[in-house]
Amino acid sequence: PSADTHASTAIGYRSAYGLGSGDGNTTIGESAGADLNDGEYNTFVGARAGEKSQDSISDTTYSEYYASTFVGALAGLDAGDGASSNTFLGAAAGSGNQTGDSNIAIGAFADFGSWDLTEVEIEAVFTAESGGSTGATVQDASPKGVAMVGAKAEVYGDYAVGVGYGVQSTANRAVTIGSAASSSHIQAVTIGYGATSHADYGVVLGNSSTTQWDPHADGVTALGSSSYRFSNLNSRTVTTRADSAAAAVMTLTADAGEDSGDSWQLSAADSSDLSFSNDISGSQVAMISLGNGGDLTVSGDMNVLSDQRVKRDIEAIPDALRLVKRLQPKQYYWKAGLNRDGHRHYGLIAQDIESVLPEVVEGDQQGWKSVNYLALLPLVAQGGGELAIKNQQQAQSLQRLDQRLARLEQLLGRLKINGGAH
Repeated sequence: PSADTHASTAIGYRSAYGLGSGDGNTTIGESAGADLNDGEYNTFVGARAGEKSQDSISDTTYSEYYASTFVGALAGLDAGDGASSNTFLGAAAGSGNQTGDSNIAIGAFADFGSWDLTEVEIEAVFTAESGGSTGATVQDASPKGVAMVGAKAEVYGDYAVGVGYGVQSTANRAVTIGSAASSSHIQAVTIGYGATSHADYGVVLGNSSTTQWDPHADGVTALGSSSYRFSNLNSRTVTTRADSAAAAVMTLTADAGEDSGDSWQLSAADSSDLSFSNDISGSQVAMISLGNGGDLTVSGDMNVLSDQRVKRDIEAIPDALRLVKRLQPKQYYWKAGLNRDGHRHYGLIAQDIESVLPEVVEGDQQGWKSVNYLALLPLVAQGGGELAIKNQQQAQSLQRLDQRLARLEQLLGRLKINGGAH
């Protein structure tokens, strides 16, 4: 070290060998901070830790936050001019950084590139003389704001985060958590063992077999995997917002989608229907559609639970025909402002029915009344049966009258014949 340096401590062969005017440094280990020059307030511990560091401090007024700390053999090896405020802990941690600042790397071989070397090659790196390179493939020599924790973590891209053994977080602002997890998309969030990002701004929670992702312009979230599902998800509200002119879609898939018909889809179309569809035909076909005007369309039959075992006090409907006669069917148009069509409709008025059959009329919290039309079907059926019986009785009465009339005509005929004979 030069004579004008002060408040610096160097221990080890060639430790702080090239230290110039910098002060406040602590270097421990062979060639630790060997090329430190005018760098200040750095701590390098380990053989060749921060070996190539130079002027590792801001050119402006000193702030202690520009100091770097490297602990571990080869930690921060290539840190050069301007590489300040870095913290690298672990053998070869952050060794590929040259001019990046404000980074954190914790773990053996946690670096800004790939340490895809054999054991023999790695051993040669650690036993090489001072001044040599690591042989690792550096992807970003000037990272900024990177944080990585985990042996062999490979993280680069400004402000990227990676946590886990062998984690790879290689895009700007990507966050990756989990051993062998990987994010290569901008601002992607990937969490889980072996989980992989699929789109920019996307979120993946699961593992290497997380499936059913369908990226959109804003992002996608995939939960679970082909072999694991969350048993329960609780949320106060769930909001799905699609892009402009696009439909919002939610897909439910059973049996890992093995067969046609396993997949159901709920979709809200742009200014159109809310549909519940199924892929039984090979593609999603709407089974139930609810128009934004309130019209409901069902592609199949509608069944209502009617098992005798769930009912009590079962009785025939008395005098159903009389009740049916009191119903007052109407034709009408919907008033403006209700978002309904302008066609003529046929139906009943809830207030009219309420005085006859109050059981089939319901009112909501706003006071709007609705009619259970399905409940009227048994009444109409019973009334139709009663009418049929009455029609049959009338037909029988008419038949008897016809028979009596025929006998009277025969009698009159015989009377005329007998009268003519006299």
